[in-house]
Amino acid sequence: CPPRNHAIPLRRMWNAAKLDHFYSTYGPEVAQFGTQGYVEETPQGLIYPVQEAGTTLFFRCDWNTGTKIDHFYTADPGEFQAKVAAGCQVDSEPDIAQGVGYLYTSPICNAIPLYRMYSSSRVDHFYTIDGAERQQLLTSGVYQDEGIAGYVLPN
Repeated sequence: CPPRNHAIPLRRMWNAAKLDHFYSTYGPEVAQFGTQGYVEETPQGLIYPVQEAGTTLFFRCDWNTGTKIDHFYTADPGEFQAKVAAGCQVDSEPDIAQGVGYLYTSPICNAIPLYRMYSSSRVDHFYTIDGAERQQLLTSGVYQDEGIAGYVLPN
């Protein structure tokens, strides 16, 4: 397994006015979103800033309707390409052009699941490592389960 000290936090942010979650490992980007009304929440595990043995890119693209934005993340290159082909926009920032870092696609090296959910009423993808938080959101009916996005190291 790659050294744990090479991994960095996958930071989760929330904007209550926009009903939007955002995830990043890139400090300047987190700071920029902080000026736009996003508040940092609990990190969602640790991922690698560069590819390490056994990891894959955690892709990101954004759905922007003009009135609503949804940040979408996946470790599946085929799913990512399909979303981009359907209009999901890739960031132009070179440091984060397609992804936020590298994670595992299976529970190796003591990695834990990063769950993915979607709310059609909020137009928001939500990712969490907290099983209780996941269950609470699914029970509320606001979010629907979309499975496991990948595996991350515990905080």
